[in-house]
Amino acid sequence: MTATRSTSTPHEPGRYYYGAFDLVSVEDGRVSRWTTTVRGAKGILVAPSGVVLVGSYEAPWSASLWQLGNGELLNPRRVAVPSGGPTGRPEIAGRGSTLWLVDKGQCWKATLAP
Repeated sequence: MTATRSTSTPHEPGRYYYGAFDLVSVEDGRVSRWTTTVRGAKGILVAPSGVVLVGSYEAPWSASLWQLGNGELLNPRRVAVPSGGPTGRPEIAGRGSTLWLVDKGQCWKATLAP
């Protein structure tokens, strides 16, 4: 994650804005980290085949599949989002290989195949 301060001196109150967030995994006390160019992903699906990042600041209802490289996410591929899904700004939650979306009283579930 990159935070940039908008004021010129460290003692002045200021505003911060954030760039892309890194993807981090903590397993058995070992931390792995991958950089990404996606800014503002709302959901993350994880499977051995890679990760899907859902949403961004620029395109809130987009999705892309990435391979885990050595310290960075590689080879992004666009994921087609089917029609008939949420039309507004759904609440999004991801856990493991499953993504949940809730919008206007309806709920959708998507699962990333291994």
